[in-house]
Amino acid sequence: MLLVEQNIGLENVIHELGYVDLASFAKQQAQEVLWKKIKHCEERIKEFEIKYAMSYGEFEEKFHSINTINVFEKEDDGMIWETEISLKNHYLEMIKKIVE
Repeated sequence: MLLVEQNIGLENVIHELGYVDLASFAKQQAQEVLWKKIKHCEERIKEFEIKYAMSYGEFEEKFHSINTINVFEKEDDGMIWETEISLKNHYLEMIKKIVE
């Protein structure tokens, strides 16, 4: 019985916040979390673009000719940079699924 009362209380709070139902609330919250994650990825991507003064695609092409940074640091940066781009794209796909 306690669980039912908690759910009713939760539904009342969600309605008071202006949402139609739990699903619309969850959808909005999920989008907000995903946009925060996307922003974090974009910030990390921007750090690498500034550090190397180029896009990731250019970085891949010029990897072996970048002599100002040691190879281990470049490899680490490249893996992190690529991961951030992949995560950003994944999060954008998740948002598309939510919106549909």
